[in-house]
Amino acid sequence: MLNLHDLFGGARAQILDAMLRKPTLPWSQRALAKAADVDERTVRRVAARLAALGIVTIEMRFSAGKVITLNRDTQPVRALEALYAAVTARR
Repeated sequence: MLNLHDLFGGARAQILDAMLRKPTLPWSQRALAKAADVDERTVRRVAARLAALGIVTIEMRFSAGKVITLNRDTQPVRALEALYAAVTARR
């Protein structure tokens, strides 16, 4: 099964791959770490970088802690979604 990690490697690709599998889902750091098979500290660090680029938003919710979502209103995320669809269609 081909995914973004196969193309680009690294934790950032693993996290984006997990998020793009369910692009409308709001992710807790713990759930995203589990889905991407990375440490929660890695999710925190990568999410902060992706937020600075406008790729994700990070919101503080009392019961869930930090919630990370794809910023689907931006052109870079739409491009990532198109790339993801093209890559996963080749499965």
